[in-house]
Amino acid sequence: MSSRFRLRFFILALLFAPLGLALAQQAQQVLPRQEAQPNRQRNGKEVNSKFEPADAGKPLQAKITGPFTYDNLAIFLLHGPDQIKLSKYLLLAEAMEKKLFVIHETQSVNQLQMENLSTDTEVIILSGDILKGGQQDRIAQFDLVVSPKSGKIPLPAYCVELSAPRWMAKLDAKNGKFEASPGQVVSQAQRLAGRYHMNQSEVWKEVERTQQRLSRNANVDVKDKASDSSLALSLKVKRLPKNRRK
Repeated sequence: MSSRFRLRFFILALLFAPLGLALAQQAQQVLPRQEAQPNRQRNGKEVNSKFEPADAGKPLQAKITGPFTYDNLAIFLLHGPDQIKLSKYLLLAEAMEKKLFVIHETQSVNQLQMENLSTDTEVIILSGDILKGGQQDRIAQFDLVVSPKSGKIPLPAYCVELSAPRWMAKLDAKNGKFEASPGQVVSQAQRLAGRYHMNQSEVWKEVERTQQRLSRNANVDVKDKASDSSLALSLKVKRLPKNRRK
């Protein structure tokens, strides 16, 4: 694994750790437990060895230092013992590119199905990961670690393509699966609209606000004619006119 990839994941982990701790309990109430790994006993009850540490219920032995700031970026470091042991892992975009991870369209706006096809590699999904394809582009709601050979399990999501022309068409090979994860939402407000507020209408409003800001800053209409409400297509705009606003 390249040092560049390790650095990329380390930075992402630092950015999302404080918010992830605050919302972890909420996420556990939404997602079913996976029993793919052998369980062990604690106080006469089974403990899922993959997702729950043996000392669950005890205060987390960790401390936070920082912030370390640069321009408008602030990083807080979380120090403490590992809570989940990862041996081999890929980020979602890489796993989908390697055809090791499949996301299935369900025609339910806020719940898809996902499947880790790898036999030995865990896949990390970050809140706000864009899911391109299906019958509507979506974003992942929570940070997740998906075990190898997971089978089909739920993936909580929010739509970021309000007026997708292919929505509710007959499911087929073209629109029945998602093709890629081309990036992340570009503002904290977008991420929190789904992850914290859990409000689909707010997610759509934040997509519209993002498109307006991008168009204003780039001095070009970022809405794609193929689907003008698609956040993923708007974020693909790279070529800016010479008279870009300063």
